Amino acid sequence: MFRVYYKLVGLVVVVSFLVLTTCDDQSDKVRSHEFLVKAEIKNHSMFYAGKIDPVVISTISIPIEGVIKKVYVAYGEKVSKGQVLFELESNASDDNTADTIVNYLKNRDQTEIAEDKLKNEEELWNAGVIAKNDYTDAKRKRDLDYIDFIKSKAKVQDLLAIIGMEISELDSIRLDDSTAITNLINMHNKIPIRSPNDGVFLKSSGKDSLSILPGNNLEKGVVVGTIAHSDQVKINISVPEVDINKIKVGQDVSITGDGFNDMILYGKVALVNLYKFDDESSSGEVVYPVEVIVPNFNEKIRDIIHVGMSAKVEMTQQLKSDFFIPLKAIKMRHGHATVLLKDSSGNIKKSRVVLGRTTLDSVEVIKGLEAGDLVIYYD
Repeated sequence: MFRVYYKLVGLVVVVSFLVLTTCDDQSDKVRSHEFLVKAEIKNHSMFYAGKIDPVVISTISIPIEGVIKKVYVAYGEKVSKGQVLFELESNASDDNTADTIVNYLKNRDQTEIAEDKLKNEEELWNAGVIAKNDYTDAKRKRDLDYIDFIKSKAKVQDLLAIIGMEISELDSIRLDDSTAITNLINMHNKIPIRSPNDGVFLKSSGKDSLSILPGNNLEKGVVVGTIAHSDQVKINISVPEVDINKIKVGQDVSITGDGFNDMILYGKVALVNLYKFDDESSSGEVVYPVEVIVPNFNEKIRDIIHVGMSAKVEMTQQLKSDFFIPLKAIKMRHGHATVLLKDSSGNIKKSRVVLGRTTLDSVEVIKGLEAGDLVIYYD
C-alpha cells in the first residue's frame, strides 16, 4: 500500500513540474509592453522610379552645310573647352564667309569715319560755323552706321567662334588688306568644330540628331551631339498629384538602383514643374515632372554607375502628428480600431480610436488618445 502511495505522490510531482514548465514557456512567448503616448514627428519615405541622365551644358550643331573630313573624339570621351571635336569642310555654295567678314570690316570702318565726322561737326556747330541741322544729320548718320556695325559684329562673332578666333584678331585686319582676308576665308573652308565647355561628348537623343562619321554630308543646323557635365547627372521622375505639394526645391534625396552594387547616391531636388503635367499616366493619376540633380558624380562612382541605368529615388517627409503608437497596439473590433489603456490604478480597459497615416511600424491616432495615456499591447 505504501508503495502505491509513493508512486502516486511521484506522479503528482511530475505533472506539477510539467504544468509549471508549460506556463513558463507561455510567459516567454506572450509578453506585454507599455507605451507612453506623446507627440512625435515621424519620417515618411516616398519612392519614385527614373533613370540616370546626363546634365547637358550645350548642344553641338552644324553651323553651315558641309562634309565631315576628320573626327578627333568619340562619343563618351571627356573633352576640354576649345578642344576640336571634328573638322567640317564647307560647301562653297552655302559659304557666305566672305560676305560676313567684308560686311563687318566695312561697317566697322564706316562707323569710325562717322564718329570722326560727328566730332568735327560738333566743334563747328559750337563755333557757330554750321547750323544745328547739319550737326543733327551727322549724328543720325553715325547712329545708323553704328546699328549696322552691331548687327554685322554679331554675325562675325558667330563665324569666328566656329573658326576658333577672337574678334581682336579680325580687328587687326584692314578692309584693303586682301591677302589677310583671303587667308581668313580659306581657313574657313575647313572648319574645326570645338567644344564650348569642359565635359563629356555625348550623342544627342533628339530625333533629328546624327552621328559624326568621316564623309557624312550634313545640313546646316543638324544636331550631332551634346556636351554634358562629367561630374553631375540628373534623374527625371514623375510625381503623383497627391505628393507634389510635399516636394520642394533643395530637398535632399537618396538614390539606389539594381546596378549600383549597393552604392547609394545623394542629391537634391533641382526643379518642380507645377505648370506641366501629364494626365495620361498608366495609373490614371495626374503626375508632375520633378528633376533631381546628383552633384558629386565622381570617377569612382562612374566606374560602377552609368548613364542610362534605372534608379529609385527616395524622398523623406516629416509627418507632424499629435500621436504615433506601435502598429501592434491596434486591434480591430467589428470594423473599429481599439487599444488597451492602463490607468493609474493598474486597471486595463479598451478604448476606441480613429487612425490616420501609417509608417512601417507605427500608426497615427487622430482621435481617442491624450498625451500621457499608457497603451498596453502584447507580442
